[in-house]
Amino acid sequence: MKKILALVMVVAMMAALAVTTSAADLPEEGLIAHFTFDDLDAGLKGAGAVATPVTIVADAEPEIVITTDDVHEGGAVDLGASGQNFLNVTKEDGTPLLTGLEGFTVSYWSKNNAGTGWNFFAVPGDIADLGAMGAQTYQSERYIGVLEGAADVAVERYNCTGSRTYSTGAQGHDYGDAWKLITVSVGPDSVELYINGEWWAGMESGLLDMYPNHELASILGEDSKLFIGFANWESGEYSSSIVDDYVIYDHAMTEAEVVDLATAMGIEGLSAPAETEPTTEAPSTEPTTEASTTEAPAGDGTEAPEGGAPAGTQAAPAETNAPADEGGCGSTLGAAAAIVALAGVFGCAIVKKH
Repeated sequence: MKKILALVMVVAMMAALAVTTSAADLPEEGLIAHFTFDDLDAGLKGAGAVATPVTIVADAEPEIVITTDDVHEGGAVDLGASGQNFLNVTKEDGTPLLTGLEGFTVSYWSKNNAGTGWNFFAVPGDIADLGAMGAQTYQSERYIGVLEGAADVAVERYNCTGSRTYSTGAQGHDYGDAWKLITVSVGPDSVELYINGEWWAGMESGLLDMYPNHELASILGEDSKLFIGFANWESGEYSSSIVDDYVIYDHAMTEAEVVDLATAMGIEGLSAPAETEPTTEAPSTEPTTEASTTEAPAGDGTEAPEGGAPAGTQAAPAETNAPADEGGCGSTLGAAAAIVALAGVFGCAIVKKH
């Protein structure tokens, strides 16, 4: 009888460990925000940050909906059911969370089967006056955002002066309305999108060569704002997603770090990316008679265009994701190209599809 009881206790303990994910499981280095969304109190604060419910509806109290139905774990914020309400993210003392950083990583679980909206939107404070909607102007946008639809996601890093600049474009996926882990690593010179711990799209380096004014400080300024579920376009473009376990780090994660984070957040079966062995072979000193060619470094996210176009430009693709309207949804969600080159008139960089 004692053996049976001991066995039952061991099985129960193993089951509890298998389903429990806590802040202690997450990588701690650089963690500056962690929202479980389990409730409207502790679930909206963590790792030195707070997510404050906000509404721009006159004379209305902000009302964020927390659901426990069909969630990833515990509770989740139902942004689609929250209507014209969203979350304003700051440090605990109310100061900007992202200002002064050279890079950051945001990761969260989301589920969306309808509509299009922003689950991350960082904007400079001088154009974030919520009392004056429409602060963003088409082809003069200035923000970094993650835009999700029912079957695709785009990352936009804009500091535009007459034409749109860097966007991954709408990256299609086949997760439908299932829970998926979105991770975006934003570096000084790069943007990387991962879904369920796997690299999906982005510019791995070379962003500032194409768009020199795209440093984070130039985009976000000294008093940046960060919203979950809202963008200051004309309509607000509120999110339709259910979002859970939202974390932000103060640096751009490498692919290996993203794999570790995704594993800690519940993705199984991932393996660390293969490391590139440094070469010790001495460079050849033999003269060459072959015509020289110039190739973009591997992994810099650029490709040499045909026809000898100058550096930093690319030939327009046969099909482009032209904005459908003048709002932030102009990234034309639904496109799922194998390689999307958006440059020139549309002002977007090479995007590689997973």
